[in-house]
Amino acid sequence: MLEPRASKEEDPYLLTQAKYEALLQSSLTVEEAAERLGLTPGQILQRVTTKPVRLYAIRRGATWVLPEFQFEGTALVPGFEEVVSHLDPEVHPLGVSNWFDLPNPDLPEDDREERNLSPREWLLSGHPPAIVAALAADL
Repeated sequence: MLEPRASKEEDPYLLTQAKYEALLQSSLTVEEAAERLGLTPGQILQRVTTKPVRLYAIRRGATWVLPEFQFEGTALVPGFEEVVSHLDPEVHPLGVSNWFDLPNPDLPEDDREERNLSPREWLLSGHPPAIVAALAADL
């Protein structure tokens, strides 16, 4: 027999909703992304809306927000533009965020395979983006 949950904090739906809201809140506006990358807001929108996309953005009402995971300082994560063009736009933003930030068994740190890297770590380490792009296509 199913029993009610002890508290609302344990509800997976509410936890997912909270994580999604945190992702949105920590994301950059178009203007903030433009300032960070030294571009104009129009250039950011062009990279978000043209095919293939070159920046990952989430539609929020009449505007876009750009999650932090694609940035490193005042630049994009190296190779990110190649990877993002392979992402299926139907994948939920939390799925993309988790995939990009969590260790991936297909991305070993070295030949000993003692530790797996996340796609973000892989790219920041200077590894070839084509491998992550191929994984992104299967997401």
